[in-house]
Amino acid sequence: PDSSFVGDALSKHWMVPGNIANYIPYHFNPIGGQFYSLHSNGQIRGFNGAGGGSCNGTSCPHWSMLDSNASTVNIAASSSKLFQLHSTGLIWEFMGVQCSQSNSCPSWRMIDNNSKTVQITSGGGRLYQRWNSGAIWRYTNTPCSGNNCPGWQLLDNNSATVEIVASGSNLY
Repeated sequence: PDSSFVGDALSKHWMVPGNIANYIPYHFNPIGGQFYSLHSNGQIRGFNGAGGGSCNGTSCPHWSMLDSNASTVNIAASSSKLFQLHSTGLIWEFMGVQCSQSNSCPSWRMIDNNSKTVQITSGGGRLYQRWNSGAIWRYTNTPCSGNNCPGWQLLDNNSATVEIVASGSNLY
């Protein structure tokens, strides 16, 4: 990238991924009201706020890449939390550091590994998942240890459930 662009980006504490000498990814610091985008190629990007800049042609450097995984099919966010669901049923929680390169996004921890998961939603900082059987689970903030993922509480097991929505502390 152009050196003036790099200097401007560093002064604002945001950066597009790439190989820039001495670049260390900063903590993205998600806040309530933050918004995110999931691209068709699996990239998750977080908006850096009103002071983050404006687009220049097709380049919009005010978005930070938080992950790049083609298996990502859904994201859910609320309060300062961000989660992603992979097509395999893996669920990941964002831990606050943007990608340092497009293939180096280490700031995610696995919180579930269940192929029955078909949907996630979040409200009031809580995460919920729906299984293909209609079962609804709430995350209790205990991450996985290896492939053991005990951090879930069963809320309902109704085969007629086809979608869930969370708003604030309510689940619908």
